[in-house]
Amino acid sequence: MPYVRIALMQPKAGHVHEVRDLQAELLRFDKTLQGFLGGYLLEPSDGTGRIGRMVLWEGKADAGRAAQEQHTLTLRSALPPLVVGGASGHLEVGAEATRV
Repeated sequence: MPYVRIALMQPKAGHVHEVRDLQAELLRFDKTLQGFLGGYLLEPSDGTGRIGRMVLWEGKADAGRAAQEQHTLTLRSALPPLVVGGASGHLEVGAEATRV
């Protein structure tokens, strides 16, 4: 069953481009991994300024392996100082996806 991961975060003032670049690099790397089905850079038009990504995997195990790749961990470790912390600034969701 396909598995989707969605991450949305609020960049701190002055860090929008850095956060966007890190999200884009994560997507470029994900694209090289086993089980990758598709990915999108998310820039909601709701005025919040949030940036994120959505990645569709063949299964939960593929998403899990991707999350543990050293390059992924390195890129993700650069995000916390650039984004607003807590539930209001950072949301990550993983879920099995069912086409309706």
